[in-house]
Amino acid sequence: MIKKINLIFCSVIIVFFYNSKVFASDEIYNLMHNNQQGIIIGQVTKMEDDTITVKVKNQISSSKDMSSAKVQQIPLRGEVKIENVKVYNLFCENKLEESKIRNGDYVLASVNKKQNENFEIVNGLYHVDSDNYKNLNVLSIKGDYSLKQDAIAIKIFVNSNGNQTEFETDANKLYCNRKLVYDSSRDVTFINANSSENGIEKENIDLLIKETPNVYVSLFIGVGVIFMIIIYLVKKKKI
Repeated sequence: MIKKINLIFCSVIIVFFYNSKVFASDEIYNLMHNNQQGIIIGQVTKMEDDTITVKVKNQISSSKDMSSAKVQQIPLRGEVKIENVKVYNLFCENKLEESKIRNGDYVLASVNKKQNENFEIVNGLYHVDSDNYKNLNVLSIKGDYSLKQDAIAIKIFVNSNGNQTEFETDANKLYCNRKLVYDSSRDVTFINANSSENGIEKENIDLLIKETPNVYVSLFIGVGVIFMIIIYLVKKKKI
């Protein structure tokens, strides 16, 4: 009897944690935890083969570092040359027109400095719609909501000036600090471009509460149902 109860209890724990997953992309996690020498936002001013020149408008630094050795951040201003650039992240490579980098594009780039004074991409080169970090959007291929989920997470991180770094996924939903920010099953975003640097704005939190129940409400209901089954089986002397 005790073994069966323990088995059911373990199942409850597994169900609880299965529905609360840490945002999984290593590249994006590294981007958001200072695992590069710089994150720059700017405009492409020149293209030569696979090297682009970017005029830097803003530089973002995360509020959280990697648990391992901290990467030394370097200030980046003026124009920087980035080598070996192929296509934008968050676009499928077979969609060449959409993933192609063009002169005049606004970009977000995670870079390290090379020995020749130029730079290389570390945790992604992203196409954005502005060089204003406070309200830019990160672009992704249309129709792929998994990639859009990544784009929204990066957007929130950048809009908050590197302060928002805690993301989780639950099936089709993306959470920031345990607040729902995107539901890919309905392609609905629950946060606008004005994410505050100290947290998600109050009106957005109110909208989340009205529009969608918190994931933990659903988990609480599920756990309650399981315990009701346990009580029923105990009364029936089946365990």
